[in-house]
Amino acid sequence: MKYSELAEKLKSEVCETAHLSIRPYQDCDENGLFELFHDEYTMRMDGDKPIFEKNEEFYRRINLVKEGPLIWFFSEEQKSSDFVGYVMLQDEGDAIALGFAITSSKQHKGYGYEMVNSVINTLFDCGVMEIRIKTWEKNLPCQKLAEKLGFRKVDIVKGNHKDSYTGEISDSFLYSLSNINSK
Repeated sequence: MKYSELAEKLKSEVCETAHLSIRPYQDCDENGLFELFHDEYTMRMDGDKPIFEKNEEFYRRINLVKEGPLIWFFSEEQKSSDFVGYVMLQDEGDAIALGFAITSSKQHKGYGYEMVNSVINTLFDCGVMEIRIKTWEKNLPCQKLAEKLGFRKVDIVKGNHKDSYTGEISDSFLYSLSNINSK
């Protein structure tokens, strides 16, 4: 399936898990994204700088979510409808790249695993053959989650990541998960 076809198919996809509703962007996600973009630690792990006000950069990012070539899923707690985080998908030709972030107030509750696992299952059900996660050596939460989900570290790119805060150069890690059920 071509990425454009996958994007069209997933536009209305809603996944329910034990604790989360995972769905495409809605305008109500703007405040949750602001909370997430505001958090220094989460943004640093994501390789970006935080945004402290709803300024031009914030709305540039929101427009990328709404209109960009990436596929986005957003999650909220079923019991409270609180924003939890997002999963972002990007076409890599022979695979789908996956990125994710969880708001700091919802971390350490198992929501990252629940959210990303649900999206992975949806992608594999759509016939995606391989999913990749690229992260950097100091993003231990991402590495641990990738490994817990069954991803294998397949490459280390030396000196490929620049810390947005310190300017320090470090290694990037590439993880891969193959769909053994697709042909």
